[in-house]
Parts: sequence; structure tokens; C-alpha cells
Amino acid sequence: CILVVFVGIWSFCNSIIPRNGCRRLAKSIRYEAENHAVSVILQVARISPNTSSNYQKCIDGVIAVQQGVHLTVLFATPNDVRVKVSWIKGGDARARVPIQWVNATPKRGTTLPKTVGGSQTAILARPIQETSIAVNIPGDYTDSLTLTPLPPPPKPCGGIANALAPYVPSGNKFSDNFRLSVPPCGQFKLTAFVSDYRWGPNGPIGPEIPPTLHELNVTKTLCVERPGPDAVGPFYRVHIDRGCGSEETGGIPQVYFLRGTGDFSDPARSNWRDLWNLMEARNKQLGK
Repeated sequence: CILVVFVGIWSFCNSIIPRNGCRRLAKSIRYEAENHAVSVILQVARISPNTSSNYQKCIDGVIAVQQGVHLTVLFATPNDVRVKVSWIKGGDARARVPIQWVNATPKRGTTLPKTVGGSQTAILARPIQETSIAVNIPGDYTDSLTLTPLPPPPKPCGGIANALAPYVPSGNKFSDNFRLSVPPCGQFKLTAFVSDYRWGPNGPIGPEIPPTLHELNVTKTLCVERPGPDAVGPFYRVHIDRGCGSEETGGIPQVYFLRGTGDFSDPARSNWRDLWNLMEARNKQLGK
């Protein structure tokens, strides 16, 4: 996303600068470009201060011909923001003028410049909430910008609590025949006492080993079915991430076996009942 924004804003900045230079740019266009650039510089703090250099070059070219005071962002880190105050004098204005800062907090151990002639830099503490700061210079010259905190990292994708849609099983979710499709970001870990289902060159040949505790990562589908007793007796088949029945997909078989009768959600067999309770809680959070 950052790369896309980076390219998009740089293209925008190029597009607003006429072929014969920046001299024809209206002040309103400067604000538009600056606002875009400042926003991006604040967003890319995790990458590198150098990431902002192209944006700053664009803005420098625009403000160089605009008389007055200009406040721009040079780069940002998660904890501070380096800004530049530029004074472009015109007419008989003084070359160095006093600065009044509004709502700006310097980084600990630094101070804000009190005068500017040409340009000065300042390091500000990055705010914990969106904050507008300004600089004023006698003669009704002012400029401002909005600082934002570093955006929080994206929520982790994975685990029932992070599911982006409800869990909806088909069949009896506490019986021996049901199917569950996993919603985006809703993968979970099923623990169950099952046997590996043996496969031969012509297909499954059945389980032979005693059941052991398996930890199974379910990312797409969970299917529990009882196809009917074989010569030994009743059994379950547990399909992971491959559908079940006519919906089965190819690839590496993830089919497991559980001999006997009873409820698959029995805590002695699996943690399915606990998992479903968590899924129901998540469904309620999602309003379902």
C-alpha cells in the first residue's frame, strides 16, 4: 500500500508542475500538493527518512517562489517529526524575522527556533492524536500543517477472534456429520485424538494405528462425516481444508480417522466444542 501511495503522490506532484517550472503555480495548488506530501511522509515513517526526499524536493520547488512563511515536513519517525520553516522574503521585508509557534511541542532535549532567515528546522514530538500546528510571523504571515500519530500496525490475520465474517456450519455442529467453511482471517487449530488415514496407490486403504493427539491447522474447511460402519464397526472421517464428499479437492490428503460412536465434540475426543463456543462469541461481535 505504501508503495502505491508513494508512486501515486509523486506522479501527482509531477503532474501539477508546468513544463516551464513552478512559477505559474497558484498558492492553492501548493497547499494541495503539500497536504498530499505531508500525509505520505507521516505514513512512511516505518521505512526510512530517505523515503520522503522526493516529496520534499517537489514541495521545495513549489514554495521557493511563494512569498511568505512555509511549514513543511522533512521526515518522520514513530516518535518525532522533523519540520522545516521557510521564510521567502519579498519587497522590503526583513531577511530574518521572529517566529511564533502555535500548538507545537519540541522533542525532549530540543528547542524550537525563535527566528528564521531562509529556513530553519525543528524536531517536534510526534503527537498521540491528530494535532494542527502553526507558525506566525509579524505582518500577517502564517502557515500550518496537521500532524498525525503513527498508524497502528494492522490487526493480525489469524485466530477466531480476528475472523472477518461469521462462522456458519452446515449440518449438526455437535454431531457426527457437519461442515464448516472458515471465514477470512478465521483459521484455527483443532486438537483431536485421531489416526492418520492410510493411503495406497489406488486410494485410501483405511486406518490401522491407534489414535493419537493431533494438532490440525484449519484454514479453509473442516468436515466431519460418518460414512457408515465398515467390517470393524462405526467410524468418523475428519477432512481438513479439502471439503468433503463431492466437494473434496485434490492435493495432499488431510483426512483423519476416529473409530467408535458418540459425539465428535466430546472433550475426550477433541476441542471442537470449545472452538465452537469461541466462534459463537465472535459471531455475536460481528452482529450475527
